[in-house]
Amino acid sequence: MSVVSKIVAESDLGVTISSGIGYTAAKHFARKGATVYIGVRSEAKGKAAVEGLEAEGIGSGKVIYHECELGAPQQAKTAALEFMKRVDRLDILGITRMMMVNYFGVFVLTNTLLPLLTRTAQKPNADVRIIAVSSNAHTVKPATNPNIRFNNLDEFKKAYDNAMFPFTFRYAMSKLALTLFSNALQRRVDPNIICISLHPGIVYTPIVRYDHDRIINLALWLFGTTAEKGSYTTLFAAASPKVKTEPEKYKGADLNPVGVLYDPNPHALRHDLQDELWTTTEQYLASIGLN
Repeated sequence: MSVVSKIVAESDLGVTISSGIGYTAAKHFARKGATVYIGVRSEAKGKAAVEGLEAEGIGSGKVIYHECELGAPQQAKTAALEFMKRVDRLDILGITRMMMVNYFGVFVLTNTLLPLLTRTAQKPNADVRIIAVSSNAHTVKPATNPNIRFNNLDEFKKAYDNAMFPFTFRYAMSKLALTLFSNALQRRVDPNIICISLHPGIVYTPIVRYDHDRIINLALWLFGTTAEKGSYTTLFAAASPKVKTEPEKYKGADLNPVGVLYDPNPHALRHDLQDELWTTTEQYLASIGLN
């Protein structure tokens, strides 16, 4: 199998990533011979993840830690620039995890790496994909509000403190932004690049324990699946031969487990919202010195 350079972007909330979707997906890629770059902001946790994967067995593949902080756009750009010094190709970019980490950091990281992805797409037998691990949380309130606009930063600033489930509301909006971004990106990238947004399923991971509102957390604990099963749709999106043989079917697609096409929130398909989000994001980043 040809080497696949990959970043599995993980948000570090002071818990181990040893049972997360990104960790599990990295294990499967490495076991197929891929070179996997795990992007984590904590060097200690990143190296611990590498040691854990190696102990579990990664076959002929390689797993390498790369410092990657998505919590601030400036740091996301630095992470991308440093990554491009290490490699000369990037076949699969996996992006995951509130608004600053789920969206702004992802926007900067992806667009900074886009020249490398584009160059890779021009190579013989290239199969370049950008995978956004989103959530079908973007299909419920408040992300379904018919009055949503992204022509300014108002939607980004809403805390939903008076809502019954404030974290879950913020999470839904961040996932809508991520899905909009993935679809907008497909319209802008090299035609040889495939962008896919996916819902990994209802997965109960260590990060979930610290993130969600208590009632939602309990429901996830009762009904959620494992990180192992939660990684399957990511693996399908990133590595299935079906995606390469039917590119037009999967360009800008939204997937449910396991690899099933589904209709996202109609907002995610609106070009006007995609363009509003893109323009407002660029204006915000320019205002903090990131063009």
